[in-house]
Amino acid sequence: MIEAETGIDWISALPNFVIVEILSKIPITDACTTTILSKRWQNIWTCIHDLNCYRSNTGWSSKRFISFIHNALPLLNSSKIESFILHFRSNIALSNYSSKCGKWLEIVLKKKVENLDLDLRSCNEFLGYYLESDLYSLPQELCSSSSLVKLKFKFCKIPEDRILNCNP
Repeated sequence: MIEAETGIDWISALPNFVIVEILSKIPITDACTTTILSKRWQNIWTCIHDLNCYRSNTGWSSKRFISFIHNALPLLNSSKIESFILHFRSNIALSNYSSKCGKWLEIVLKKKVENLDLDLRSCNEFLGYYLESDLYSLPQELCSSSSLVKLKFKFCKIPEDRILNCNP
């Protein structure tokens, strides 16, 4: 360890903006755990601008992951979200959390998200089939976002009544 060899805590000496950059590169679940390091770190994670939400990295149940994301996203203080990646393979039906997904997208859209990557697989994937109802319907606000530069989605759909704004 650097601190043990030199007696200097180099990470704590970094300016907040550098720490935010580092935390923006790791999953949000890990970024949030840094709050236990010191009082200085308690709110630094709320300034991250790249939100990497991967349930597979946590080992958490679907319900715990949904609850975590639902409680964490409203706490973000960053004025702009550059990237929101939500890869969520759930063993529960989409109908149980689709309204929460809508709230999450509302939050990142208000923060002018540029890159959005959604992979919302539901319980029927495990059974080997999909129904139309298993696909998340992208909200109109997302389809007409002026800040969105890149949209990638799996197991989602753009309903026929939605118009995708593709301004160059």
